Amino acid sequence: MNINDKRPNYAERYINHSDIPETRARKRRLNKFRSFTELREELMGGEMQRFLQGCEIKGCDHGSLWRSKLGTLVLLNEPYISEPPKTSGLVTIEVPTPIAPYCGTYNSSPGSTPWTRSLLHTYPDALLELCELEQNMLLGAQSQPEWHQE
Repeated sequence: MNINDKRPNYAERYINHSDIPETRARKRRLNKFRSFTELREELMGGEMQRFLQGCEIKGCDHGSLWRSKLGTLVLLNEPYISEPPKTSGLVTIEVPTPIAPYCGTYNSSPGSTPWTRSLLHTYPDALLELCELEQNMLLGAQSQPEWHQE
């Protein structure tokens, strides 16, 4: 993960560079992710560096920092790995694929799956809040189209 990426937000880094089916589907999923979690994106920079210094994550990619309505910092990590990354000092949940923002290696074939996983990491004292986010995402994801659809 490049925490020095100067593009200001998630959409600038992963969506707005091209108007193709992959980025249109990504934009739809990002909007649904925001809607179901009510998380607010924090811009890259010092806060992200401090968060990452306070924990250890092996396998972080396509990372972005978000804040809950209660003020909790949450790292959205979207690595190209099949197993959850090793973390120290954090709790983790997986974002359901129909609303997982990145979903790398686009494939429009019905029944296909992305090569990335979208994971939310935060501190253990926010576990209850993270579980609430997980329930909201699971409920919302049920009514969404397949991940690759625009």
